[in-house]
Amino acid sequence: MAQKETDAADVTLDLLAIQSHALEAIRDYSRYLRNAENAGLPEVVYFVHLLMEEDSARVTHCQGLLRKLGGTGGGSNSAAAGNNIP
Repeated sequence: MAQKETDAADVTLDLLAIQSHALEAIRDYSRYLRNAENAGLPEVVYFVHLLMEEDSARVTHCQGLLRKLGGTGGGSNSAAAGNNIP
């Protein structure tokens, strides 16, 4: 039982890391988007928008998975998920 809880905690931390990286990427993409708009490069603007949408979907998917893990794994996973989301 302890190994299963440890594995679930590891998965929770992995999902939090994925979510954090996606959120950081979205922040960076905002700057890239401004640069492309200012340079008048619509193809690059479109590409950066796609990247933002993909990472936004990734964040949403992580949040759903974290909710599921928190609901099935007991209090420790719920607390970890709630305290570490940036």
